[in-house]
Amino acid sequence: MKIHQLFINTCLTLLISLQVQAHFGSKGPFGGTVSCATTFDTTVYIGTLTGGVYSSTSSKLVGWKPMPVGLKSGRITALAHTGTNLYAATADSGIFIFTGYVGSDRYWNKINTGLTNLNITCLLAIDATTVMAGTTNGVFITTTDGDSWVSVNNGLTNISVTSIERADARIFISTDDGVYASDNNGSSWFDFNDTNTAQKAGTRALAYNPATDELMLVNDEGLYLASNVSAVTTPTYIQANTSLSGNPLIR
Repeated sequence: MKIHQLFINTCLTLLISLQVQAHFGSKGPFGGTVSCATTFDTTVYIGTLTGGVYSSTSSKLVGWKPMPVGLKSGRITALAHTGTNLYAATADSGIFIFTGYVGSDRYWNKINTGLTNLNITCLLAIDATTVMAGTTNGVFITTTDGDSWVSVNNGLTNISVTSIERADARIFISTDDGVYASDNNGSSWFDFNDTNTAQKAGTRALAYNPATDELMLVNDEGLYLASNVSAVTTPTYIQANTSLSGNPLIR
């Protein structure tokens, strides 16, 4: 198993999903702590915990521009781009879609129809019109660019969702008691744990490496890897943080 390769390839994704407490200097945005990021074409988008969304087209990641118009919350928890539209999730006001410009101003529209929980924890762009959202009270999906959302929680015994990942046609979510997987865009979910991950507190981040078909997760007991995850239904996780100096607590 290519543990080191997976760790390197997914490091940035994992750090972002864990809401690393990173700040930018004088050339960066002034939105405070960075909570998430996504890219499309030559543009990088970042979300911050208190200051909204910023974009940059600079290869040196400078010259950040705020994207505030219509965004009713600065508490950004996740970003996703479908190739057509940019979506922003918030901790207190649901989900917004970036729809273009009014003059020189960028603007957002709120798209919460069907959502019963507005504390959004994660987003996944599935195709040009389909997006999945995890919340502190279940999973929701839209197939209509956010015009409406429906809950997709069949098979989940815990619906406090902390992160979401995709491996080909299979989608994974983490919750307070481990990992679930779906092969039908959330119509049904099945348990995707072994004794290392089932009912473990603090399962809070996932990262998938398509080059090796390995899934990385973090819980309170450490960092774990499972292989062949796009095909198997009974995964085997191995602990992957034993060689880290001091066996640190991974956040």
